[in-house]
Amino acid sequence: VAGVVGPQGELATLAASSTPGAVLVNEGEVDVMVTVELLPQEGGTAAAPVTVSVPAHSAAAVPPELWASAPGAAMLIRTEGGAVVALAASTSRGAGDAQAFTLSMGIPLPREL
Repeated sequence: VAGVVGPQGELATLAASSTPGAVLVNEGEVDVMVTVELLPQEGGTAAAPVTVSVPAHSAAAVPPELWASAPGAAMLIRTEGGAVVALAASTSRGAGDAQAFTLSMGIPLPREL
């Protein structure tokens, strides 16, 4: 369980379970093959990496069953044929009837790193 202090000093707690998802966006002129690998938390496990084809000027979802194998994991993206932008979001039930969410975005890095 995670906690965050709100503007009035109240403690907002989040349930340990979450519902993650991710989309891969290809703004380029050619199709891109993307390998998606989950990096589980220490001591955890995750499903084998999957390959997703992302057509030019399009988007494709990361298969939900991949996330189900390790919902608290980080996502590693490797591409062939071009660059993509990875967008991820997750929702979680908070205390009472509260709902919490997180968003993240990964941008392409130069290959020289």
